[in-house]
Amino acid sequence: MTLLALKNRENQVERRNNNLLTFNDIFSDFFDHAYTNVLANSQLKPLSNIYETKEYYKIEMAIPGIKKEDVVINLEKNILSISRTSEDLNDENILYERREFKYNNFERLYTLPKSADLEKINASFNNGILEIVIYKKEEAKDKPAREIKIS
Repeated sequence: MTLLALKNRENQVERRNNNLLTFNDIFSDFFDHAYTNVLANSQLKPLSNIYETKEYYKIEMAIPGIKKEDVVINLEKNILSISRTSEDLNDENILYERREFKYNNFERLYTLPKSADLEKINASFNNGILEIVIYKKEEAKDKPAREIKIS
């Protein structure tokens, strides 16, 4: 029983010796080795979506595979910091045959606008998506149009 889905290397060598190397073979070798090693060793930061409604701002951050206990959210003045710092990232006792992903520490900083109510910030974590809702101050919310009477 094997746990790794490896390519049939004998078949690849035979195709190369018979000059049957395909376009996919060339790029597959590059991406399977060089590119995935670069990605696995880089300090990639999680991707996020940020949007605004009339009532609040929302940050959605994709951090699949990370426990919510490992994520720290801090607010200092108007800077919102989202980070992960874990000591158990590298296990030298494990010898990987192939490693295409790993969980890195990260820190993302967001400058909140003056219209943000720094006392009304909620966070939730569901299915690998961290959601942070930052409510707006009452005076920053859009007011409905009204008629002003002339005296």
